[in-house]
Amino acid sequence: MGNENFNPSLPSVFKWDDIAENIVGEVKAYVDDLRTIGRTLEHAWSIARLVASRLQYLGIQDAPRKRCLDNGPWAGTVYNTTTSKIQTTVTLLKWQKGRNYINLIEQELMDNPDGTFNFKMLERIRGFLCHLAMTFEILFPYLKCFHLTLCSHLPQRDTAGWKRSDPE
Repeated sequence: MGNENFNPSLPSVFKWDDIAENIVGEVKAYVDDLRTIGRTLEHAWSIARLVASRLQYLGIQDAPRKRCLDNGPWAGTVYNTTTSKIQTTVTLLKWQKGRNYINLIEQELMDNPDGTFNFKMLERIRGFLCHLAMTFEILFPYLKCFHLTLCSHLPQRDTAGWKRSDPE
């Protein structure tokens, strides 16, 4: 049963280079900052050069002097690369902060069985979890609950927070 060629160490969806037999590099953008990820340092630099030449062709200036070798977090995410995979995670401090926010919500729910929460606290937590969701996309469905809860007081919303159409 199952596929004999299945390799659980690889991500379920990824871009593959048949010629080099490796995961291809990646370009990540955050606002106006681009970072390239490659299986080797030379591969990452070649991707950066390719992106810069295409941007310059379109009239967008690039400053190669601003490129840096950085293995630290960028836009909240830490990227680890090998020849066969690209992994994303966050720093331990950021992960603990997210966990503490979830524990704070749980504690507030225990302290207030009627379900009342501090609005500003929930807004702050939603903002931080949106930042975490840029790395861990599995969080997006859970953020919908935060959003609906925070929007339930707005006009043209039902009691669950969903927006009503005009005919309703």
